[in-house]
Amino acid sequence: YASQAMQKLKKSRPRAEQQKAQLAKWCDSQSRATSGGASPPCGQLTMEDQGPLKEEADDGDSPNIDAHQAAEMDHALQNAWMTGTDEAFSQLLYYFLSDNVPVEYRHSETSATALMLAAGRGKVEVVEELLSLGADPLARSSNDWTAHDWAQHFHQSEAAEVILAHLLVTQNALPKSDACCSVAEQELTAVERETLDLYLRSISDDQTDLDLLLALLRKVHASPQEGAILVFLPGFDEMSTLKEKIMADKNFAGQKRYALYMLHSNVQCSEQRLVFNTMPPGVRKIILSTNIAETSITISDVTFVIDSGKVKEKSFDSLTGTSLLKAVWVSQASAVQRRGRAGRTHPNGVCFHMISRQRFCSLAAFQQPELLRLPLQELCLQAKLLVAPNVPIADFLARAPDPPAFLVTRTAVTLLKTIDALDPSEQLTELGLHLLDLPIDPHLGKMVLYAVVLKCLDPVLTIVSCLAVKDPFVLPTQPGQKRSAYLARRKLAADTYSDHMALLRAFQGWQRARTENSERFFCERYFVSSATMATVLAVRGQLLGQLRASGFVRARGGGDIRDLNSNADNWAVVKAALCAGSYPNLLRVDRERRQLVAQRASRVRFHVRSSLCQSEPHGLGAPEANSREAAVASLPTDWLIYGELARVGPTAYAHLCTLVSPITVAMFAGPIRLPLDALYEPQNARTLGLGEDSDSEEEEECELQKCMLKLDDWISLKAEPEGGRLALQLRQKLQALFLRRMHAPARPWSQADDAVIRAVVGVLTSEEDALNLPRPPSGIGQRPRPFAPDCSSLSQQASSPGSQGAVDSFSGRRAALRRGGSLEYGSRSSPSSRRGSGASLPATPLGMGRSETGGSWRSDDRSDCSSLRSASSGQPSPCDMSPKHMVSGHRRFFVVKASTQRAVDVSVSTGLWSLGPSTNRKLQAAIREGKEVVLVFSVQGSGQFQGYAVLQGPASNMSWPSDDLEGSSGGRCYFIEWKHRCNLPFQNTRHLLNPWNDNKKVQISRDGQELEPAVGEALCHLWDGLPDAAASIPRH
Repeated sequence: YASQAMQKLKKSRPRAEQQKAQLAKWCDSQSRATSGGASPPCGQLTMEDQGPLKEEADDGDSPNIDAHQAAEMDHALQNAWMTGTDEAFSQLLYYFLSDNVPVEYRHSETSATALMLAAGRGKVEVVEELLSLGADPLARSSNDWTAHDWAQHFHQSEAAEVILAHLLVTQNALPKSDACCSVAEQELTAVERETLDLYLRSISDDQTDLDLLLALLRKVHASPQEGAILVFLPGFDEMSTLKEKIMADKNFAGQKRYALYMLHSNVQCSEQRLVFNTMPPGVRKIILSTNIAETSITISDVTFVIDSGKVKEKSFDSLTGTSLLKAVWVSQASAVQRRGRAGRTHPNGVCFHMISRQRFCSLAAFQQPELLRLPLQELCLQAKLLVAPNVPIADFLARAPDPPAFLVTRTAVTLLKTIDALDPSEQLTELGLHLLDLPIDPHLGKMVLYAVVLKCLDPVLTIVSCLAVKDPFVLPTQPGQKRSAYLARRKLAADTYSDHMALLRAFQGWQRARTENSERFFCERYFVSSATMATVLAVRGQLLGQLRASGFVRARGGGDIRDLNSNADNWAVVKAALCAGSYPNLLRVDRERRQLVAQRASRVRFHVRSSLCQSEPHGLGAPEANSREAAVASLPTDWLIYGELARVGPTAYAHLCTLVSPITVAMFAGPIRLPLDALYEPQNARTLGLGEDSDSEEEEECELQKCMLKLDDWISLKAEPEGGRLALQLRQKLQALFLRRMHAPARPWSQADDAVIRAVVGVLTSEEDALNLPRPPSGIGQRPRPFAPDCSSLSQQASSPGSQGAVDSFSGRRAALRRGGSLEYGSRSSPSSRRGSGASLPATPLGMGRSETGGSWRSDDRSDCSSLRSASSGQPSPCDMSPKHMVSGHRRFFVVKASTQRAVDVSVSTGLWSLGPSTNRKLQAAIREGKEVVLVFSVQGSGQFQGYAVLQGPASNMSWPSDDLEGSSGGRCYFIEWKHRCNLPFQNTRHLLNPWNDNKKVQISRDGQELEPAVGEALCHLWDGLPDAAASIPRH
């Protein structure tokens, strides 16, 4: 195999040797200078000597710039290296910043880049600046040195450390030594070694050589051996490009018939299942896949495996707050695992690795742990429950086998303090405690809590559930469908400048299509994954159930589900809740430069999958830069929120964006408590040096008279003094209301609280109208429709790689925390209170539980849908699980919901309790069976269980002491014997799941809900060792 680049490189071998010799002179002169010898004069290498090589350089590895500019750059590079002065390197930076010279320009005689020379000279500030401009630290000069090698060779340790740190953050790798590969090189002949060297120099490490892969695929396809071919590629773009190449290759099509399939998590499940089909004789199956086929599935007829050696890996830069999704080399363990996919069910399997032995030797042994490359905010918040109050979170995480860097942990903790989940001393706030109860990322949980306060719960709950699972929009498998997918997202966004609107309307449209039996048509038309939407529905139900258990959503009256959706149709209010949770992820429109800027990124563009992106998808004729700038300049306001910032080189791409008004930012961005000097009001114009009669500076005078509201070090807004004061006062009232709701979620809403919300809604709506923002489509606040999915369809969805991966990614990081036992916070629970974990039902992978196999998913005004929690594989089928199921043992357990704490205290003192008609019928049935009935008490909205008692029998001649203390309205009195009375926080019971209530946590129970006996026993054991408060209450 010899590509055109290899042939061209072979012809230029003499020139490469000249470059290597010239570079050796440069390095030798610098080595003599650093050892005390005389440095050669700057003009030793004359411009005339560079003439013939310049023409070759223009066709070679130097970027395409004109000859005069190339000559100036060569002279500047040479001058910077020979003199090493700050002025010389400043001149280089000037060329890159002002003359549009590519930062990867190479010196024509030595092939050295500016980054290499700066590293060799130890210019740390220049190295940092060049890296920020997108210089490649892995590029090699003619002597095979990278920038890190230059720094090490000339003993510039500080510059070497800067490059290493950059590699760790952006490349997830370190430069490898070639010493271990000497044995592999000795096994090659001279011709093979030369061919390999030419190939490695002709291709970049960042690229996947699809031409070589196509040639190899053509050779394997022509072989007489039968069997499917599995090709591992890093991402969907490479899969689509290779598919186009295969279909356009006439020689490939003329050899033998073939069937082409694609495996990707964002491809429809129905298309993914086709890879398991058996091919007719004479037809070869070719499967293009990502690493999803490494371990998740086994395709029995695969005989050949082609491993590109790359995988798309996501990493998070805590310093800039951006995510990086880049194709990196696989680990040795992954390469071996891919090799094992060949011939799983029959012998003679063959695997081709597109990796040299030298490269394989330098691969990491295993993939880098997620702890070192993903955001740590959620983990830090969960860790706070495990550590002692005086132990910093960073010290706790430092005990991990592969601990994250201290700076990364500190940045995550700082962000949690920024969103008010932790106080300055790293203690959990009221908000932080509620965020822990919601099984989603902290910033998503904050959106939900603000939606409760703003009474726009349903649309925010849907949007947050979509963000918590994964992008429900699938990638088109056909190249011609890219434009259709792009236009479908734009249509769902309805010209509202919002990706979140597209998510909301996609979910609502999917539910509507499902009721009309047109689900498949809708998913194909709008490129939506039905399996992902089913998972979103389940996540939504779990979140709503948790809000009920915490007291935010009441069963009836003020604060019920209808009341908390009174503003659900107001898109301005929904955006305010999203803004509160998104902070500090805000974008500002720089009107002068006509581009977007973020707090830690100065060059931001809309992601190509965003509905705000005016450019067409790749390959469809993307517009020029001026069109992109015009689109940014046409935005009606200066502020947007975003969900994720992905960095590609020096540019960051924002995804999941929504346009918000300045008053929304002023009211909901920033910390909950602003400093006293947040509002700066200047003196009048006279004190600022403007004359009384000046009429030529009216604009300046008006601008100077405006006040400044400073939310943090980056967000500042100008307003008229009166408007600024009113906005700040309304913000303070709103945030005070939010804190009160966090402190007492079940507290009834007062008229003053409703008045604050009405004022906020009025201000937000008026601002949207004043800015002439497009009105959203009707129906955004509609309630989700009730569904009862059949077991078979959901089981099929769960078996698909895309659906299973989505559910696993949602809950995998919490699995150990939620199943491994109760968590201790403060000093309320003793060691004996954690004994219940051994008696709890073990949770199985989500693909085997109720959310996958069906059952009754209820959706009405009080319950949305089932939980994601799964039953143990050792229990009866969840589809058949109910209290009517055969009950073993002599005790039955029921949860009793009390209306007030005082009602429980009266019950302890009198030994009586009043039961409602529905609960009474359940208990009568248990008594007739001769079972002992145990009542577990919980006050609505308290966030605790109050204790448990044993039912003794009906109290025919007794009555409940007072109507206002009744446990359930219209109830019958019973004698009960209190066994234990002590408050048990829900956090200590979060590991207990009730199979008889859709595997929800035990605290998510209605009045009269029966507990599975093993779960009930485990729950009662949690009171062992706790002090009994019943003894201190006098009995009547």
